[in-house]
Amino acid sequence: LPLLANIVLTDALNPYNVSITLSNSVGSSGAGDSNPLNNSLVASVGPALQGGTNANPRIYYVGGSSSVPTGTGWFPNLTNVGTALTFGGILGSVEFRIRRGTYNDQMLLGQISQTVTGLPGGGANATVLFGPDVADGANASNVIINSPNTAGAGNYNVQLNGAKYITFNNLTFGTSSAVAGRIFWLRNSSQQINIQNCVLNGRTVTSSTITED
Repeated sequence: LPLLANIVLTDALNPYNVSITLSNSVGSSGAGDSNPLNNSLVASVGPALQGGTNANPRIYYVGGSSSVPTGTGWFPNLTNVGTALTFGGILGSVEFRIRRGTYNDQMLLGQISQTVTGLPGGGANATVLFGPDVADGANASNVIINSPNTAGAGNYNVQLNGAKYITFNNLTFGTSSAVAGRIFWLRNSSQQINIQNCVLNGRTVTSSTITED
């Protein structure tokens, strides 16, 4: 769709919002439309991330210095990773190597729209792996993802929305919230989600006030 408007998608962190409405449609049987409810399309779209094979995925680094090996990519934080994957998708398998540190991030992975379910391009031969940077060691304590959850729609550390074939390995997840402690939120038939060798820390209860997990 962006090609129709001569738009070149270059920024994975700023997807284009696209809205298309058809009017005065003419079909093979002449003018008129028996189903006007399907004449509009609203979507957000960005450039897809280059990928590899399952055995040799494309590497992307997260956090730390933007200086990375040739042939790889870099994101400053995990929230940005979620935006790029959700709205741009992938062209093959990818691996995110997260550098040592604490990340106060939330990740949304996947969308449900009229044309997309989950991650665009994702599948059995286009998988996603999150893990610590092997250069720092593969210890779960090296990477702590501590999300500022809020009650309701913001109650998640990682939200998987129709997503498939995603693996989380050797990471620590928690929340800084005292009222909302959900770590993984799997929605809309998310499947083939692997959580391996991870530490999940729930919220700290400080009162008897009704809270949400």
